[in-house]
Amino acid sequence: QVKLKDCAPNDRSTPASPRYSAPHSRFPVSRVQDGHLSSQKAYIAHSAVVKSLAWSPSGTHIASGSRDGKLRIIAASAAEIQREIVVVPESLEHPWIQSVAWSPDGLNVAVGAVNGLTIVHAETGHISRGGAHGGHLESISWSKGGRQVATASLSGEVRVVDVTKYGKESGAVTNRIEMNHNVHSLEWNNTEDRLAVAAGHGGLHVLNIPSASLAFKWSDGQIQHVAWHPSYKYLAACSSNLLLIDALSGLLLKQFTLPGCHLSLTGLAWNGAGGRLAVAAYGGALFIVHAESGTVEYKDHKVAQQDGTLYTVGWNPVEDEVAIGGRNNAVIILDLTGAEQEERRTPTSNMRWNSTGLPL
Repeated sequence: QVKLKDCAPNDRSTPASPRYSAPHSRFPVSRVQDGHLSSQKAYIAHSAVVKSLAWSPSGTHIASGSRDGKLRIIAASAAEIQREIVVVPESLEHPWIQSVAWSPDGLNVAVGAVNGLTIVHAETGHISRGGAHGGHLESISWSKGGRQVATASLSGEVRVVDVTKYGKESGAVTNRIEMNHNVHSLEWNNTEDRLAVAAGHGGLHVLNIPSASLAFKWSDGQIQHVAWHPSYKYLAACSSNLLLIDALSGLLLKQFTLPGCHLSLTGLAWNGAGGRLAVAAYGGALFIVHAESGTVEYKDHKVAQQDGTLYTVGWNPVEDEVAIGGRNNAVIILDLTGAEQEERRTPTSNMRWNSTGLPL
């Protein structure tokens, strides 16, 4: 039987945290206590829907992108917004940022938006644009080696961009792959030779790079999001169900429905040890799922408050903290230390097993 919790992650050395300018006090920031899900919660307001967020490799900062066209750099421990950068001008009809990703050294943030790919220096706010992928981008992923950024457009085209050439010279785009479906998310593996692509109704595709050949494909419903396990031996994917897939063979290992969740799942993130998943849903629910047993350790259907559709979730790579963003126009940081003490071991509704006894 596969034991995800026993899979040791690759080298997870923590890079030094970059220095940032003093916080801007004009931003509305507050902390509240919430005994249901977390011992502490930070609420950082945007002026529009938060479509994407990402933790820095050091776990000290969050980059968040909103449909107000602004990228924010947040110091997580203090809940302070340290920098705001206008990436998409308000003059555009829909100044939307759809995806953000940190560079592995924690110095830069890649931003995918309606006006293409932008590289932003997190400390200075300096912007680089190169036209390597213009048009409406849905998802981006920065490779672990730091040299390549993968982008996916609303039209379904995936490109691989050499960021060392981006904005400086021609030849920045090294691959163009037509998926023939809208791409909702994509993510690099650790060796930069495979891309996992969630292509909506087209299913989950794992592509070999640079050949662009198909390693395997999984089609079961509309795949909204995909995330590599920290060991890179497994993939988690979500549609209306949560799927765990062997990343080498494409074999489905587990599939289960989260209790009380009847809408599509919109985002997921592994914790640093690879034993748990944070899963977000359209209805505003947040679930913490134990990946080995398939049980829900935590669920909160009110965490996003009011109009609570969640679009993005991220797990701090070095701490037991989760950040979420969505239609409530905010980034919310949850401290999950001791989270297993409340709603632990709530069974999922339809955990299944295959003929070999391996849990599906």
